[in-house]
Amino acid sequence: MIQEAINADMSIGKYNEYLKLKKCDDSYTIEDCKGMSIHEIHTKVQIHHAQQSHNMNHHD
Repeated sequence: MIQEAINADMSIGKYNEYLKLKKCDDSYTIEDCKGMSIHEIHTKVQIHHAQQSHNMNHHD
């Protein structure tokens, strides 16, 4: 993963958050995430997980 982060020109922490976001929503690219802070990426992941949890708990 370290080499992948280097190749993407991102810090390891930011690249790790990108991978989490990519699992949630594969429409995000490395280029999208380069323009975001780690916090912004992490928040998007948290929102996705909250929505998934809400949808699972409130299916009609």
